[in-house]
Amino acid sequence: MHLAVHLTVYVLTTALGILLVLFLANSDWHQPVAAWCSTAGGIATLSTAAGLFLAAPLIHFLVWWGRMLRSREISYTTDTGRIAVGLIAIEEALTRALEGEPEVKKAHVHVLEDRVKRTVIIDAVMTLWEVPNVTERNRFCQRLLRRRFAELMPEKDAVQVNLTVHRLNVRRPEDRTANATTMVAPPVPAKERRDPGDESDVRPSIEPTDDLYVGPTYPVSRDDDDPFQVRPPTTRVGRKKTQ
Repeated sequence: MHLAVHLTVYVLTTALGILLVLFLANSDWHQPVAAWCSTAGGIATLSTAAGLFLAAPLIHFLVWWGRMLRSREISYTTDTGRIAVGLIAIEEALTRALEGEPEVKKAHVHVLEDRVKRTVIIDAVMTLWEVPNVTERNRFCQRLLRRRFAELMPEKDAVQVNLTVHRLNVRRPEDRTANATTMVAPPVPAKERRDPGDESDVRPSIEPTDDLYVGPTYPVSRDDDDPFQVRPPTTRVGRKKTQ
């Protein structure tokens, strides 16, 4: 819409500029143009051009005024100053809250602040898995959005939540498997965690091939100079005395 208004203004202003240049170059050309404008076709063309010239700036002004009335941020004043929160951050948080529900397949949340009525408007478009009671599910999602927004912005109490169910999808077997709950191991306490940078507790890994390696063997000979070697007992043979 905004682009179409700009293109219309550019085309009309270009055509008007060309007409003014032709009028300055040759002042006699306007006589046949004036004669054509007196016909029915000329009157219709001039009326359409005049309407576009008046409507284009008016539409541009209305778009700008709508943006001013519905700001893209929520601001409030405290004792220490003014605080502003971008609506994109709030939209992402509300979208995560909706998509965290098992019955919601996809959600898109749009948040606006009406500065005239001082009201925050939450528009949510959802794609749900097929449920028995759609009305009850919508009410639950409304309460969920209102509660989550109150946690994020407790200063704003005037909130309007609008829900639109775009589609109801049938849950397939693979979707049920993907959404099934899985057992998650409990977190390890901080005291029992091992610092990966501490090298004192790191032990060398033993590869399976290390156990299969057998080194060469050599025969071991006794060393007579070894004082710690246990020698077998020897018998002393005495000499015979000669007479």
